[in-house]
Amino acid sequence: MDFFDKQELARKRTRWLVIYFFLAVVGIILALHAAFCMALGQRWNDLPLLGITAVGVVVAVLIGSLVKIAELSQGGKVVAKMLGGTLVEPGSADSEERRLLNVVEEMARRRPSTPSRRALGQAMRWSGSRAVAFANSRVTNSKA
Repeated sequence: MDFFDKQELARKRTRWLVIYFFLAVVGIILALHAAFCMALGQRWNDLPLLGITAVGVVVAVLIGSLVKIAELSQGGKVVAKMLGGTLVEPGSADSEERRLLNVVEEMARRRPSTPSRRALGQAMRWSGSRAVAFANSRVTNSKA
């Protein structure tokens, strides 16, 4: 299974992540409701308290989600910088950076729509990192 097959499988599994997220929110609502009932000496079937708890949790989750969506929607460059990425120039003399660019170029050739040379030149690498380790393993495995 290559990278793109794994990527497609990950997209299919996204549905389960959404279900797990929904269940987690419900679990948080129920746990907070139980805590509030014990703290306030209320019965478990206090529906107004459950409603207030549910609204509070949903609002908090929505605000947090919207903030994160706004951050991530700024593009891959911002996401890479959030993860500690640095810009890799196409003419880099660093062997690890050159190896990373070679891996990115090889992946781009295998993709149905090849990105522009400028996009490849702006490849990001994670400092100390998985991306360099990934590039090292890909080059090593391709030679074997």
